Amino acid sequence: MQYQDLEIEAEDTEHSAAERSAAATRSTWVSVGVGFVGMPIGLATKL
Repeated sequence: MQYQDLEIEAEDTEHSAAERSAAATRSTWVSVGVGFVGMPIGLATKL
């Protein structure tokens, strides 16, 4: 299998670029939210 074949197979044809971008944005904000919730909990357990 050549490199070019891998690149074609890895391309997501089920979702548009806009849908993938929206999913990435949601994932980022979920990560930020989890961080903001987890940070005070972590700090509280150290006290």
